[in-house]
Amino acid sequence: MISARYRLDVSARRSRDGRVLSGGQPARVLRFTAKGAAALDAALDAALATGSSESQDLLDRLVGYGLLHPGGQTTRPSDQRLTCVVPVKDSAASIGELVAKLTPLGPVIVVDDCSADGTRGEAERAGARAVANAHEPGPAGARNTGLDLVDTDLVAFVDSDCLPRSGWSDQLVNLLDDPRLALVAPRVASLPGTSAVAHYEMRCSPLDLGPQPSLVAPGRRVTFVPSAALVGRTAALRSVGGFDASLRVGEDVDLVWRLVGQDWTVRYVPDAIVEHRPRPSPVALARQRFRYGTSAATLERLHPGAAAPLHITPGTVGVWLASCLGCDTAILALAATTLPAARAAQDRTARGHAVLLRARGHAVATRHLARALTREWLPLTLLASVRNPPARRFMAAAFVLDTVVAYVSGPRRAGPPSFVALRLLDNASYCVGVWRGALSLRTPAPLLPRRVRSSPSRARSLATARA
Repeated sequence: MISARYRLDVSARRSRDGRVLSGGQPARVLRFTAKGAAALDAALDAALATGSSESQDLLDRLVGYGLLHPGGQTTRPSDQRLTCVVPVKDSAASIGELVAKLTPLGPVIVVDDCSADGTRGEAERAGARAVANAHEPGPAGARNTGLDLVDTDLVAFVDSDCLPRSGWSDQLVNLLDDPRLALVAPRVASLPGTSAVAHYEMRCSPLDLGPQPSLVAPGRRVTFVPSAALVGRTAALRSVGGFDASLRVGEDVDLVWRLVGQDWTVRYVPDAIVEHRPRPSPVALARQRFRYGTSAATLERLHPGAAAPLHITPGTVGVWLASCLGCDTAILALAATTLPAARAAQDRTARGHAVLLRARGHAVATRHLARALTREWLPLTLLASVRNPPARRFMAAAFVLDTVVAYVSGPRRAGPPSFVALRLLDNASYCVGVWRGALSLRTPAPLLPRRVRSSPSRARSLATARA
């Protein structure tokens, strides 16, 4: 029984006859039998479709490839119970409103991390169970204190500066009927505001991971989810020891990667929305980005290769180097790198999909390169630009690309001058944090790119796969 509505990933491209599907994370090309294509049609067209176990196995494979996403809509509400845990420090003015929004979902545990403004009393008056943090100071320790007290199947972590929208948890809870799923995250959107910083964060908040659903893991479109709002399986979180209380920042990334390393699944579901208050000033924004940057070295030490600023393939590097010699050379290099993918395809339709995927991969990698040049590698690119006009032009192009992509990704409320200034501040603050962390741990690891393989043999096996 196929009991959930599915939708194709934004990267997915399907042929007119429905027999070839490409995209996913990592990208691949698949050819379907007539039976497989019919099963996919049924999953996409109906809220409830009956199919064989083979059909369900096919859909599970496509979900694992990142080509298909379950919608979490079922014929009945989930029977799993939920407890909400709120780590808090000095939030007496806002904790009552948050508790009122969470109470209808189930028990609410507010963990007070040494507040001095009466937060604990306000939480109790609002109907929550308020306790003191029994672990190390900080949000990770506070969440673990709450996790220790949970006696329900599921637990939701919600930060005190968030405001969940109505019904935000319904879809997440239903998805957790899948026993392989350990953690599900909603979209954490920035609350609208009138300041330039609020307008900037509506596009570029580091907590807002965008409008597209995704599996979450290193190498996926979404590599982590923030702990500002999460719904998880209590037993799964306890099985990996909960959050690492020794981490004051980056503890959410570490938790996700440890769960994935233990073969649990983590999913990002942007249809569920929790709103987050933006930073009140440019100084506060800079401090936040700096703190996030300092976590890169520690995360790279705990999870080698996962926190690299850029993932590259030899083919993409070749295209970049060729582009320095001129447009014609770049086109030739692009053609040369897509040829193995085309030769691996079984027919003309699959060949077109394979070539398009390879070209799209180069485009995405180029955007990531621009991001690294203007953020983690900013001191190096500035140094190279001082007396080298070609490097200066390359740096300018990278900054324009990064800024334009960020600017068009959300509502255009902030004017370009203020957006550009805040973009510079954002990137520079994060960069300083990364370098500070790298120097503190005496490691260049968070600044080094990671090489990933892209072999013709892999392309061939995917291009000819039958489902």
